[in-house]
Parts: sequence; structure tokens; C-alpha cells
Amino acid sequence: MGRVIAARFASRGARVALADINAAEAAAVATSLGDQAISFQADVSRGDEVDALFAHVLHEFGRLDVLVNNVAITAGGDAVDIEEALWDRVMAVNLKSYLLCAQRAARHWKEQSRPGRIINIGSIDAELPIPDRIPYCVSKAGVVALTRNLALAFAPSGIKVNTINPGLVATGMMTKAMADPHRQQELLGWQPAKRMAEASEIAEAVLYLASEAADFITGATLTIDGGRLLQYTL
Repeated sequence: MGRVIAARFASRGARVALADINAAEAAAVATSLGDQAISFQADVSRGDEVDALFAHVLHEFGRLDVLVNNVAITAGGDAVDIEEALWDRVMAVNLKSYLLCAQRAARHWKEQSRPGRIINIGSIDAELPIPDRIPYCVSKAGVVALTRNLALAFAPSGIKVNTINPGLVATGMMTKAMADPHRQQELLGWQPAKRMAEASEIAEAVLYLASEAADFITGATLTIDGGRLLQYTL
């Protein structure tokens, strides 16, 4: 999704900075987007690396208009066996990183007396009890709560903060799952539309929330799941 979101912004004339813990992946995407894109290696769960990331972006571009937080790791297992280190890592990557990046962006906008947009990519798992994915579900519920609180805190400065909660998207882990006919049948059986979302559909929603058309929207959660939540069963 991050790759497609970045490409959508670039196609509309935006300069794009991509950050990833995998330097090669980020650089490859930036190269594919041409001269208007740069990349930077960072573990965004670490405050010092977030500071270095934003310093680099502002040095290269001179300004920041939109922050898209789109990073996550998942973990499974029985509830009574969740290890403390695993819990801490999931929360750091999936939730703390969003706070750190939002804080750094907001400081820049406040210093410049300029408005800004923060779009957090969450998941419909924020609303679903999935006992073998507790750390992931809790972290994504935290993203929704963080969004609402930051939206209220930053509203006087003209900074909008919103979340997009996708359902199943035909990319990443889902691509591998869909290669198994039995798993594909199960996954599509959850979907009223009998298909998953395309990454491009999520990207268009991000562009909307970054646009002037969404100027009076903040603290909102936009669910894009093709009706999945309407018929959820364990």
C-alpha cells in the first residue's frame, strides 16, 4: 500500500519522501518515481531516527505538507503466551511510531504557523476481537484512539488528523494467501463484494483526506472494507 500511495501522490505532482527500515526497498520505490522522490532508512519506532528522518526531508524539500503513517508488523499466538518483548515491539512499531512522526510533523507546522495533514493507516482489526492476533488488534485500536486525541489537540493549529482502516487488501501477505485456492475461498467468503480492495482504492482515499475537499474532516476513521465488518464472524 505504501508503494501505491507514494506513486499516487507523485502522479499528482507531489514530491515524496519514503522512509523504511529496509533501505533497499525504499530506494527502489523512490527510484521508480523519478527525481521527485527520495528515500531514507529509519526505524520509526525510535525517536532519534525519526528526528533524523524529518531533518533530512526538511533539508531536501524545505517544507512538509502531508504525513502518511503506514507501517505495521503482526504477531500471532495464544493469549496466555504473548511474550513481553513481542508485545512491546508490536506496540512500538504499530503505535508509538505514529505518535513520534505526528509529533515531529506537528512541531514543524507549528513553528511555521502552517496547517498540515496527518493520515494514519490502521486496520479494521481495530474493531475485531481476534484472539490469536491480540497485539496487532490492540495496536490498531490504539491508532484510532491516537488519531482522535491528536485531532483534538492539533485542531487549533489547523492540523487535521484522520485514520483509514482498510479491510483485506490484495497486496503483501494477502497476495501469498490468495495463491492457496482453499484460503482464497475462505477469504473471499468473508467479503460481501466477493473481492478484496485494491491498493489503489486505499491510495485514492489518502489523497482525498490530504486534499482541500477534506478540509473540515478531522478525528475521523474511514473504513474501506467492502462491507466486511457488516457480516463479521469468528
